[in-house]
Amino acid sequence: MAAATEEEEHLYLQVHGSKIKSKFIPKEDFALKTAGATVVKSSKSYNAGAKVCMLGFCWDYSRSPEVILERDNAPGNCWAMDGSEGYIIVKLSRVVCPTSVTLDHISKTVSHTEEISSAPQNFSVYGFKEDFEKEEGDFLGSFVYRIDGFPMQTFPLEGAYLDEFKYLLLKISSNWNHPNYTCIYGFHVYND
Repeated sequence: MAAATEEEEHLYLQVHGSKIKSKFIPKEDFALKTAGATVVKSSKSYNAGAKVCMLGFCWDYSRSPEVILERDNAPGNCWAMDGSEGYIIVKLSRVVCPTSVTLDHISKTVSHTEEISSAPQNFSVYGFKEDFEKEEGDFLGSFVYRIDGFPMQTFPLEGAYLDEFKYLLLKISSNWNHPNYTCIYGFHVYND
């Protein structure tokens, strides 16, 4: 599917402008680091070979998975997950009945390479009430992040209105054909 042209984007904004503005009106994000959310477990981070050295000691450098709980979508400020499949488990800022999640990436227009195949494609979300290590998560939906859409895409959760959860699992099943890693810029959880 081809990306939207500037004319199509302008027309879309004219028709849907108020809906888009409402997405940017601050509402409580239960996966926000500054509100107390944390990453408790994740799959392996991608290592591009970057090293940090201090006082003669060197170690591999990659961004922490916690970066997805911050609000900074600058190009490169993402968690690069190794490969095209993986997961991240977030302890929410408080127990909540989530109704939607938002997944962030960057658009081609701000990408240094004008290429965003590292964006997640297929993903699913599961909720855990108390112990993500012992209980089976409740399935809250499978979704597709579209690289020809807006960078911040919101997805309504299935059946989430019935239960409160302490943890959410974001499970990535594929990306848009990047061979080495998948980048996640942001993950937000709402109770509309």
